[in-house]
Amino acid sequence: MIIPDFEKLFEPYTGHGCTLEMTRKWLVKKAAQLGIPEQIADQAITETMLELADGKTFMEVCPCCNHEGEVHNAINHYMRDKMIALHEQGTKLMIDFLQESLRAAMLAHIAAENAAFTAKHMRPGRFKRLWARLWDSER
Repeated sequence: MIIPDFEKLFEPYTGHGCTLEMTRKWLVKKAAQLGIPEQIADQAITETMLELADGKTFMEVCPCCNHEGEVHNAINHYMRDKMIALHEQGTKLMIDFLQESLRAAMLAHIAAENAAFTAKHMRPGRFKRLWARLWDSER
C-alpha cells in the first residue's frame, strides 16, 4: 500500500485558514479535555486520511455554529467523533480483558482453596464409611 500524502488529501478542507496542523492541535486539545491519550487523536487523523484516500468526502463548512478561535470543519468533527469512538472501543476492550482476567484469577483461587480444603478435611475412604452408615440407616 502506498502511504498517502495527508497534506494533499486535506487540501480541499483548508478553507477559512484551517490546516492539518491546526486540526491536529485542536484535536489534541479536545483529547486532553476528554482525558483521551494523544495517540488516539493521531489514530483518528490517520484513519480519516485513509478514508479520504479511499474517496470519502466531507462538507467544507461545518453544520454547527462557528466558535471564535476553534477549527470548525465537518472533517474535524468527524475526526473528533472517531477519536471518541476509538477511545470508547479501547476502554471497553480493556474493561472486558480485566473482567475476564479477574474472573479467571478468582476461579483459580477458588479451585486452589477447594483442593486445600479437600486435602485437609476429606481423608480417603471417608465417604465410603458415610455412605455405608447412610445405607444401613435406611434399611
